[in-house]
Amino acid sequence: MALILVGCDSGGTPHSGGGRPRVTVAALPLTDSAALYLARDRGLFAEAGLDVRIQPVQQSIQALPALLKGQVDVIASANYVTYFQAHEKGTLDLRILAEGVRISPHMMDILVPEGSALKSPADLAGKKVAVAVLNNIQSLTLNAILDARRAGRPVYRQILFPQMGPALQRGRADAVHAVEPFGTAVQGEMGARVLLDGGSGPARGLPASGYVTTADF
Repeated sequence: MALILVGCDSGGTPHSGGGRPRVTVAALPLTDSAALYLARDRGLFAEAGLDVRIQPVQQSIQALPALLKGQVDVIASANYVTYFQAHEKGTLDLRILAEGVRISPHMMDILVPEGSALKSPADLAGKKVAVAVLNNIQSLTLNAILDARRAGRPVYRQILFPQMGPALQRGRADAVHAVEPFGTAVQGEMGARVLLDGGSGPARGLPASGYVTTADF
């Protein structure tokens, strides 16, 4: 990642006090971004001559306006669906710097309360399932998994990852589609159980997120 960002530095990039190119990266608090934080904490960016600033965001789509305005240079753990949609509409001249993650088993699970009446994936039909962003990677992959099982589709509700546990506890959703590390937190804090592995079936191995930027950068 450090080498990729060095290659993207241009003459217009602001420099820090030490003369190193400054790169601002918006990142979600997900496992997708783990390598970014490790590289910063281990001094790999500094060794490569970069001053990398990480700007936390709760949804990758929240960082899109800042990317378009040049306020951030790169978005990490950006799910591809959001940015392919923006590119297709002509809003964004998209470039993908590097792959983030591919969907693996239990990377994102569908969780229900311990005492839930939902016992199988087929029970999700018509139920309220929380996702971080509507019409995006989560509903896309879950629909594919359920279709492969010939099960009915749920109704999706938009709830941010940090709020999924309380939403499940208060009955605002029948199930939550939680990405790590939030899935483990929900299970540990309220004893939620896994109803369905969101990284199974046709979703398994699918490229899900990456480091994205603009053609100008």
